Amino acid sequence: MCYYANGYTYKFVQEKDGWWSIYRYHEYRGEYIPLLQAKDLEHCKTYADMCEASPVVLRRIDKI
Repeated sequence: MCYYANGYTYKFVQEKDGWWSIYRYHEYRGEYIPLLQAKDLEHCKTYADMCEASPVVLRRIDKI
């Protein structure tokens, strides 16, 4: 099942053990990257809805 939220495309796949795997589409690689697993489809959608793309480039801030 494909799901679109907050600028990302996700794929939810139900495994043999009943858990759902969450994959996010990587636009530069052109493939789905595994992220984590959830116990049901509602938790998959909740995770996807909470993730947001950053509007600015993030980088590490070193201590002075």
